This record gives sequence, structure tokens and C-alpha cells, in this order.
Amino acid sequence: MKKQMTILMLLTAFFLISNLQGQTGFKFVIKGSVVDKENDSPLEGASIYFAETTIGAMAEKNGHYLLEVRKPGNYELIVSMIGYEIQKKDFSIDKEGEITLNFKMVSKEMNMKAVEVEGQEQDEWKRGLEIFTRKFLGMLQPLSECVIENKEYIDFKWKGDTLVASAKQPIVIINYYLGYKIICEIVKYKFDPVSTYQEYSIFSRFIDLSEQNPDKVEKWKGNRKSFYYGSPAHFLWSLKHDCLAKEGYKVYKAVAPQSGNFNESNEVKSWLDIQYANQYLDEPMLSFTNYLKIEYSMHSEVSYVKLRVPFFTIDNYGIADQHLPFLCYGDWAKIGVGSMLPRDYLPETDKK
Repeated sequence: MKKQMTILMLLTAFFLISNLQGQTGFKFVIKGSVVDKENDSPLEGASIYFAETTIGAMAEKNGHYLLEVRKPGNYELIVSMIGYEIQKKDFSIDKEGEITLNFKMVSKEMNMKAVEVEGQEQDEWKRGLEIFTRKFLGMLQPLSECVIENKEYIDFKWKGDTLVASAKQPIVIINYYLGYKIICEIVKYKFDPVSTYQEYSIFSRFIDLSEQNPDKVEKWKGNRKSFYYGSPAHFLWSLKHDCLAKEGYKVYKAVAPQSGNFNESNEVKSWLDIQYANQYLDEPMLSFTNYLKIEYSMHSEVSYVKLRVPFFTIDNYGIADQHLPFLCYGDWAKIGVGSMLPRDYLPETDKK
């Protein structure tokens, strides 16, 4: 009996170690070249990255690039170059491998000069910048610790009561609170000060700031962890792993924000409660009508979400195939780019 138990323990240990080695040794390689579509000339300096992650590279002099992905999941590959149309491709990586992807970029006419405004126009631009900075960066971190480096390339226009922003090149955000440099390409931005409704579409890449002071590094780690818990990313991870209650969430189906009558009959206790039709998939599709009310007890926060897409899936890391598949209201509406983390971020305690 003892001998059988010993063999069983050794086999268990072997499989655990093998599984751990498989996870830590995971590698998926994407390589190729980026060239001008018209003349096939290499585009040195083109950015190739997975949106909202720290995974990225720059094309070399010959236009070649190489990316390495160290964990499976849902990703959105972005290829960009100043003066060219952005290209993107969705990925669902579930096993190791290597692929070659070559990109031919289409040029576009661009005026790369900084925004030049005078007199009353300058006052309007400053007003637009003040509103944009406060809303776009968010209200969860001190604004003094989150700075837009090249704000002179952002253009603001008012369409009625709506502020519309665009940028002539990617804007660079230095987040001293979380320890990231964020390269952000604005696809669309608008904000209505009357209704406080904000809508934006961006492609962004995170780069870790270098820091020699270990106390500063520890502070960044603590701030990141604090921002993660209670965030949409944490909610999706908790939903995927069927631990909403354990992680501090109470979720209800709602007809509209602020609507009442929340009880067990409309509570979402598991992803099975919002499963899209009957499926038997590794990553089942999820969907809900109207809104979800999401209470997070650890921060006493209440948010409402409404789907932007018919359905979505979540991988084991809590990453949706459609990044942030819902519109946010309530406390989550205060979240801006300055309080966002890379979508592949997970605190050490949640890594599985």
C-alpha cells in the first residue's frame, strides 16, 4: 500500500512539474515584414504590437519584425506607421507555434505639424484639452502623475455640445502612478459634457518604465494591484473562473441603470446564467439583454454595463475576444486610459 501511495505521489508530482514547465515555457512566434504597398520599400520603425499589452516590436531597417507571445489567450495585433493606415488582425492563441505574417501598408495624406491656434481658438483648444485630459485619462489617479507628452498634436472640435478629439500621430502618455509609458493611437473620441457620456476607440501599447529605486517599483506593483481588483478585467476573470461571490461581486440582470427589484430571480451567479444558447464549447459565448448591475463589495462600488456586441467569449486569463465588450456606467465610467492596465496583467495571486 505504501509503495502504491509513493508511486502515486511521484506521478502526481511529475504531472504538476510537467504542467508548470509547459506553462512557463510556452512560446508562440509571429514574424514577417512591413513594407509600403506601392513600392514594396521596407518601413523601418513601424510598430507591431498586441493592443493593450506590453508585447510589441519595431520593424528593423529591412522591414522585418519578430514577436514572441509567452502565454495563450485572445489578442488583437496592430500594425501602425505614421503616414499609413492602421492594420489589425484578431488572434486566439491556444498552442505553441510559429507563423509568418507580411503587411503591405497603405499610405495616407497627413499634415504632421503641431496644432497651431491663436487668440480665441487657442482658448477653445485649451478648454478642450482640459476636458479631454480629465475625462480621457480618468479620475482614479492623480492627474499630476499621468502626463500627455505631445498634447500639441491633439486637435479639438465642438460639434454642438459634443467635444471631438483627434490626433495627428500617436500620443504618448507617461503614467508615473502605475509605472507605464503608453503609446496611444486615437481612432475615435467624443464627450458630451451635458450628459457626461464619453465614447472612444483606441489602440494602445504599454511599455514598463525603468526604475532603479526598489521602493518605487514596489509602489507601482501595489498601485497596479489596487487598480486591478474591482476593475472590468477582474470582473471578467472572476466570471470566467466561476468565483464572482468569492471575489466580492454581486451581479444582477437589469432593465436599465438604477432600476430596482434586484433579487435572487435575476441574480447572475455564474457565467452559465448568461450563456448564449446551449453550447458545449471550451470558451462558451456569453450574452445578456439590457444591462448588468455589478456590485463590488471590497470598494463599495456599483457599475452598470451594456453589451456593445451580440456575444463574447473569455479566455482563462480573463481576456475577452472583444476587448471590453460592454459600455460602462456608474463607477466604471470613471475609468480612463490613465487607470488602465495591460490586458494581459494579472496579480501573482491570480495567475493560473
